[in-house]
Amino acid sequence: MVDFGGIIDPNAILQFAGMSDAMGWVGIGVSFLLNVLVGGIVLVVILELLGHHWGEHINPINAFFAVFISSLIAMFGGVVVSGFLGSLGYYGYLLFSLLVWFALIKVFFRDLATKHAVLAALVVFVANMLVVPMVVGAVSGFIGF
Repeated sequence: MVDFGGIIDPNAILQFAGMSDAMGWVGIGVSFLLNVLVGGIVLVVILELLGHHWGEHINPINAFFAVFISSLIAMFGGVVVSGFLGSLGYYGYLLFSLLVWFALIKVFFRDLATKHAVLAALVVFVANMLVVPMVVGAVSGFIGF
């Protein structure tokens, strides 16, 4: 067995699924899609409000791409960088997540000024911690996953 030095656990993806049968993977897939849809809608609303206030144009399609990549990073990137972030503790993980959101907003919304991107990243980061999980949980209750 290859030792990755605590950075990557080869069984982490299966453990993350909760079970090794197909329903665990289907549940994660449904949760992932709901997270992208709800997170994209929340990001569009936030950036449209902020963009309207600042007089900057926002492309709604880019919001869903940003949330998709953020969800991939949150789902699988945490496994990869957990060895590095483990030494920083909880605040290191929060700082890493905030930096990821800032980078995604700057990449997908190039028209935003840097200080606007920082503020937008902070607002979206907080919304993704508080609002999106509640809405995804409520919606997933209706579809049975």
